Amino acid sequence: HLELDIWAGYPMVADAWEVAGGPHLTGHPANLTIFHWFTIIGYRNNGAYTSYEDSATSVWPKTVPAYTLSFNSATLVEIIGGRGYVW
Repeated sequence: HLELDIWAGYPMVADAWEVAGGPHLTGHPANLTIFHWFTIIGYRNNGAYTSYEDSATSVWPKTVPAYTLSFNSATLVEIIGGRGYVW
């Protein structure tokens, strides 16, 4: 759905569940369990990589970029699989 919805111009918001020691969004502390909403803004390489914007720059401004343009989509599915997404 990611490719089709983003290509069609529909916004997509994801709800991350980052388990301590598991995969985390770019710059998020890997030793913490984090629940976090973020916006998916695009994809690359036929959906293999996802682009997103992250408001956690206000929490961890030194490590979290406002935009991540090439995050592995399989890893992202793992991160949002426990909580979901809205489009």
